[in-house]
Amino acid sequence: MFRGAVNACVPLATNSQAACTIREGVSGTSLEAVFHLAGPSRDGALTIFIKGYSGGGTYGLSPGEEPTRARSRPTSKVALDSATVSWHSIAGSIQIFSSRPSPWGLVTAALDPEAPTTPSPSRLSLSGLWRCP
Repeated sequence: MFRGAVNACVPLATNSQAACTIREGVSGTSLEAVFHLAGPSRDGALTIFIKGYSGGGTYGLSPGEEPTRARSRPTSKVALDSATVSWHSIAGSIQIFSSRPSPWGLVTAALDPEAPTTPSPSRLSLSGLWRCP
């Protein structure tokens, strides 16, 4: 559970399955990666999503899921969910360093809470490496 301001390193859980899916459809290709977080009182999940995924490169995050990558104009977002609060990205980027054999990269994002709670959590800053299994 996340309560109040969090200023800590929260690793990805090593004993749970991460799920990474690349889907190709009529509207293009998307990447969705879901990771479970580990640590005392830090149960939750991190989701990275890119609509218009086209391999390595930088995908921008902005408020309202406005597409910011000039080449394919994808919709990219990062979400962090816990038992009490959900956050969504408002700014930042998802960098894909390599897409083969499985995607990995760096996420840097500012996240705001989805809905007001009491006490109201402040904005979160998120930065770290990730890798699909």
